[in-house]
Amino acid sequence: MTNLPSWLAEPFAQLTQSALVQRGHAFLLLGPQGLGQEALQQAVAQRWLASSMADNPDIVLVEALEGKRDIGVDQIRALTSWAQQTAHGSAGRVVMIRQLERLNTAAANSLLKTLEEPPSGVRFLLTASRAGKLLPTLLSRCQRLNLPVPSRELAIEWLLANVASVSEADCRLALQLHSGAPLAAQAWLVSGGLTEWKEWQSLWQASVQQRIASLPLIEYARKDAQRFCRLLGAQAYVDGQRYDQLLPWQLLRLVWQVEKAMAQNLSKELLLDNLLQSVNALLAGQLPNMKVSQRRGMLA
Repeated sequence: MTNLPSWLAEPFAQLTQSALVQRGHAFLLLGPQGLGQEALQQAVAQRWLASSMADNPDIVLVEALEGKRDIGVDQIRALTSWAQQTAHGSAGRVVMIRQLERLNTAAANSLLKTLEEPPSGVRFLLTASRAGKLLPTLLSRCQRLNLPVPSRELAIEWLLANVASVSEADCRLALQLHSGAPLAAQAWLVSGGLTEWKEWQSLWQASVQQRIASLPLIEYARKDAQRFCRLLGAQAYVDGQRYDQLLPWQLLRLVWQVEKAMAQNLSKELLLDNLLQSVNALLAGQLPNMKVSQRRGMLA
């Protein structure tokens, strides 16, 4: 457990030392991505089996394949077949599934059948960010454990110790943009997220001063619509926390609608045009109001 951050010490103890483990076979770790769920899964699985993760034939990991949005039904069928085999050791077998909300409908139903009639000696360690996105019947088969989000002070202290050449202000911003999750904030800081954010700020603040989307901001949006939506959503989130106004939160909701529509292959150009119109409305102090029309493939 030496590699686990301090805020996961209590969940680790609950999963390895308490009567909780005796009362079920499936355990769901709930919390925003970036709290260290993966490390906790590995540490608990190692303790349960009294073995390391390296090449352990009694541990299987299931997550979305590279380039895929969902965990597919074939992956769940494969793990079900694996779970029904005889364990190599005497401590049983462990199934780890990451981001359970990424199960497609067929995969979720297939996993539900396995959890309803679990193979003997098999325990499940699952992670998810939001319980509301999971099937209620799937939730009912799991023991839920809410992972704690560390205090802002503890998270900043951890970031300063684990990220080179970063300021306390940068750490606060990173945590604000990532729901207080230190590992997500760390990944953002070391992958160039801060540099990207500062470039975005220069574009956004120029538009705020002009009270209309500047030409460089529009060009930025057309060059990479998905990145524009991601950064605009982050801006709305930050402004919504900073100011007691409805405008930023309304914009954030609209960005979510656009991102969802783009994922459904609706007209990206029309979606972006309408979103930019709403940005202009917000910069002018007006409340944007849009809704996605599946028929027209745009925001109406």
